Amino acid sequence: MKLAINSGIPLRDKKWPVWPVWDESADKLIHEVAQSGRWSVRGSWTGSECMEQQAMRLFAEYNGCSYSVMTTSGSEALLLALEAMDIGPGDEVIVPALTWIAPATSILNSGAVPVLTDINPETTCIDTGAIKKAISRKTKAIMPVHLHCSIADMDEIMSIAREYGLFVIEDCSQAHGAVWDGKRVGTMGHAGVFSLNQEKVLTCGEGGVLITNNPELYDRLFRIKTDGCALDKDRKIPGDDQLIYDNRLMGSNYCASEFQAAVLISQLKNLSSLNEIRRGNAKYLDEGLSRIPGLIPLKHHKKAEKCTYYEYAVKIDRRSFSNKELDKICNALSCELGFSLHPTDVPIYRNKLFSPWTRKRYKYYVEDARFKELSADKFPGCENTYDSLIVFHHSKLLSGRSDMDDIISAFEKVQMYSSEI
Repeated sequence: MKLAINSGIPLRDKKWPVWPVWDESADKLIHEVAQSGRWSVRGSWTGSECMEQQAMRLFAEYNGCSYSVMTTSGSEALLLALEAMDIGPGDEVIVPALTWIAPATSILNSGAVPVLTDINPETTCIDTGAIKKAISRKTKAIMPVHLHCSIADMDEIMSIAREYGLFVIEDCSQAHGAVWDGKRVGTMGHAGVFSLNQEKVLTCGEGGVLITNNPELYDRLFRIKTDGCALDKDRKIPGDDQLIYDNRLMGSNYCASEFQAAVLISQLKNLSSLNEIRRGNAKYLDEGLSRIPGLIPLKHHKKAEKCTYYEYAVKIDRRSFSNKELDKICNALSCELGFSLHPTDVPIYRNKLFSPWTRKRYKYYVEDARFKELSADKFPGCENTYDSLIVFHHSKLLSGRSDMDDIISAFEKVQMYSSEI
C-alpha cells in the first residue's frame, strides 16, 4: 500500500462539512436591515432597537455578563480594551509568545510594549510561572489567550493580577462558549475579547466583541469605538441621531455594520449545539488517537469544564513517525483525508508577519531591550509545541463518528508507512 502523497489511493474521498454555515434566518435578518434605513449604529433612530444593540444584548446574555460592545475585528477589540484601560506608551503588557500575532500587534498599536512569555506545552496556553517572572514596574496588564481547544489557568492568572494590581484582558477569540469552573471565558478578567472572523466558531465574516461587567469600562469602550459618543437609549423620535455628543472622551470609529450584527444574531443561536457536537467528536478523537503510539492529545485543566474547539490539536512524538519533519507528516495526512492538517501558528518572535521594524510608529519597540532580547532559547515551551503540534479546523468536527474513524485511520496509515514520506 502506498501513501496518497506518494501517488497511492487516498484513505478518503468523501466531502467534509463546509464553513461558515448559513440558514434562512440570516437571509431574513439581512433583508430586515436592508429595508430598515439604518445600516449602522451611527444611523438615525428608526423606532426600534438597532441590530447591533440586539446582538450585543444577546451576546451578553449568552455569556452571563452585563455589557457587550461590537467592533470591526477582534484585533481592534483588543486595542479598544487596552485604550479603555488607559494603557499606552511607557506601559508593558504580558502576552503568550505562541499565538496569532494580533495580541502583540494590538499592544504595539496602543503604544505599549508586548512582553512575550512562554507557554505551558501541555495546554499550549500561557505559563503562569512565566507571567510572574515577566512582571516589572511598567507592567499594567496580562493578556492570556485561550488557545486551540484549551483554557488558560484563570484562577492563577487572576490571583497574580490581584497581587500586582494588574488588568486582565482575556483573548477568547478561539474559545466562544468555553466554561471555566462554571463561568464563561471572558467574564473572569476585566474584559473578554472575541474575534468573529470567518474561521471562528462564531462568525459574522469580520468583526469583534468585547464583554465586561464594569459599567465605567463599558462606557469607555463604547465611546472609544464610536468617536467619543455614547448611545442615547431613551431617544424615541424616529429620524433623530441616537448618539450623544459631548467631550468626555475622544474616540475613533470602530463601528461594525448592522449587516454584520444581523449575521451574528443568526449564528449565535446555533453556537451551543455546534460546540456540543465538536466537543463530543473531539473526545472520541482523543480516545482513538491516544491509542496510537506517539500521539498525545492536549491536556485540560480540571476546572476547564467545557472547552471550545476552534482547532483540534494533538501532539506528536516524531520518533514514532520515522523522525520525519512535522510539515511532511502533516502533508501526508492532508493527502489521505482531503483537508488541511498543519503545524500551529509560528511563535510570534519567529513569525514573519511580526516585523515592527518595517513601520516607523513602532520604532520605540524596536529600540526596547525586551525586543532585543527575543530569541528561541528563551521560549522552550513554545519551541517544543511548535515542533510537535498538529492542528486542524473545527468544521471537520461537525462530521459523524465514522468520519472521526477516518481521521484515526489516517494517522495509523501515515505512521505505518512514515518511512516512505
